[in-house]
Amino acid sequence: MMACTMAHTKPFLAGRNLACTTPRCPAPLRSRRTPAVLAAANKPIFVDSSPSEDFLKSEGVRQWGTWGCGVEKFPWSWSVDEKAYVLEGEVYITPNEGEPGAGQPVHVKKGDYCVFPGGMSCTWDVKQPIYKHFNM
Repeated sequence: MMACTMAHTKPFLAGRNLACTTPRCPAPLRSRRTPAVLAAANKPIFVDSSPSEDFLKSEGVRQWGTWGCGVEKFPWSWSVDEKAYVLEGEVYITPNEGEPGAGQPVHVKKGDYCVFPGGMSCTWDVKQPIYKHFNM
């Protein structure tokens, strides 16, 4: 059993598509899978293209730090899990060889809520300048 990815204390069954057991959890079901579970399912990057405003408020997204970059292509890796909400832009993120989903670009754009698992290495191919909130 694992803790809910939204930092709740009550567990859910890893690898199962079950709801968080935390009462009145505002997170959409698909957002409750931990990065470890996502990687095991060969989906290292989680993207929710339509997070609700209630969910974003419950996460405190607007108080997170911000980061941005212009159109470019560069290698990147995460040492810890990162949650992000894209305010502007578009990028294709391709996990490196040896990573779950290697060679399969993941499209991330304005309005997407993402979870990037710690330990993953990839290449960012920024098509439109990116500006995002992030939390590690």
